[in-house]
Amino acid sequence: MSIVSILGQLRLLWANKTFNYSVLMLFALLGVVIPAWYLEQQTWVTPLILGVIAAALAESDDSFTGRLKALIITMICFAIASFSIELLFNTLAFCCGSVCFRP
Repeated sequence: MSIVSILGQLRLLWANKTFNYSVLMLFALLGVVIPAWYLEQQTWVTPLILGVIAAALAESDDSFTGRLKALIITMICFAIASFSIELLFNTLAFCCGSVCFRP
């Protein structure tokens, strides 16, 4: 494979909107994982990654207010889900729910 064809492939990837968004998410995930790893706070990694994923899912092409509204609603739903799991983790209800909803 020649250098010209490799550069052509990179040019096509760079013009691809999906590829650019994937690179953006990679940098966002690395931006939260590397500091947590450097500070030796491995317990921070999971909530931070889930927060980045929630923010990525809330991203839309709306106006600023629409984007802000979607982000706030996503963060509220994420907080409710996180707190409910934290509160119910060591209870019988969580065990029964995880068994019932097992694929």
